[in-house]
Order: sequence, then structure tokens, then C-alpha cells
Amino acid sequence: MRQKDELFDNHHFMVHSSRLAAAGFLPGDELLIDRKALPVPGAILLLELDGKLLLRRLGQQQHAWQLLPLHSGLASFEWPFYQPLPLVGVVKKILRTVAA
Repeated sequence: MRQKDELFDNHHFMVHSSRLAAAGFLPGDELLIDRKALPVPGAILLLELDGKLLLRRLGQQQHAWQLLPLHSGLASFEWPFYQPLPLVGVVKKILRTVAA
């Protein structure tokens, strides 16, 4: 997944990977990201980790957040509650262009 035009284009990000189709995201979809929303379990988050943008579903365990992949090719990982999430924002809407 790459940032559209390499900028925060009005909080929209374009999906370029077909690997996210199982999660309902298709290549060409634009994701509306709310940078002020608080993450809650079950939300899909856009994170920036080591200079890369990641989409993960937020889960919660007893002592840590669980960052779950949106397709089976990636592993989940835990993020301690005491460390701030590297959050860009929360996915609020999928904007899909219908082919004519």
C-alpha cells in the first residue's frame, strides 16, 4: 500500500495491493482516514512503522493491543498498552470507483 501522490491527500490513501481483497479492499479503492479518531478494538488502523504504512485490525488482549493482518500472508503482532501506537489514523470509509 502506498500513499496517494506521496502526500496526505485530504486523508485519502489508495490501495494498490490485490492481497487485501479478502478484507474487502480492492486495488484502486481509496480509504478515508480519520486522523483524529481514537482506535477501538475491531477498527482498521493505518499505522506507520519503520517508514512503512500498514493496515491492521485492532484487537485487544489482557496486556497489549493485538495488530491483526488483513490477509493470511502476514503475521499478527502485539503492541504494549504503555507504548503509543504508531497511528496515522482509523479507516472510516472505503471509496470505490465503479468501472463503467
